[in-house]
Amino acid sequence: MRNKRSKPEPLLIDIGQKIRSLRRKKGFSIETLSSQCGLSVGAIQKIETNHMVPTITSLMKIANALGEKVIIFADENDGKEKVILVKKEKRLGFYSEMSKTFHQYITGHVEERLLEGGIFSAACGGESGQQMNSHPGEEIILCLKGRIEFLTPPQKYILTAGDSIHFKSDLPHRWINVGKTQAQLIWIYTYPQTG
Repeated sequence: MRNKRSKPEPLLIDIGQKIRSLRRKKGFSIETLSSQCGLSVGAIQKIETNHMVPTITSLMKIANALGEKVIIFADENDGKEKVILVKKEKRLGFYSEMSKTFHQYITGHVEERLLEGGIFSAACGGESGQQMNSHPGEEIILCLKGRIEFLTPPQKYILTAGDSIHFKSDLPHRWINVGKTQAQLIWIYTYPQTG
């Protein structure tokens, strides 16, 4: 029987406005940001006006180009706290139609943070895209349920419930939900400190 779980809100946070605000604060034109992150000018315009919800990979590229971490787009505090409690009902998140994924952040914007992470749900057939991705840092993914395929050519890894994978993010990689049900993962990733 098909799971009748309600679909998450398309966008729980105004990512587009945050990207536009940060871009302007850095003095970047859309063209500059495009050349820095590798996304097209049209894609950035659509993301900034909330006509397109970016994948987590696209957000990582944009954040890196802006010298920030991805959680900056979801968090409201100023990054001066040493401890942040993230209550289950207060988790920030967003849904990406492109990758068929829902992200809920479990990390907060702590002072000089090195880690980001969340609970990541991918519908059957959801994927990061056809292009390989690479960026600075490391990633650890723990599969809670479902079946996810990670490709790091020439290797292919299948994760099922209880399996985890840890890799350097500068290794070209992509993923796809190859299972017949929704997959759920805990995804933790790091970035080098920005200056």
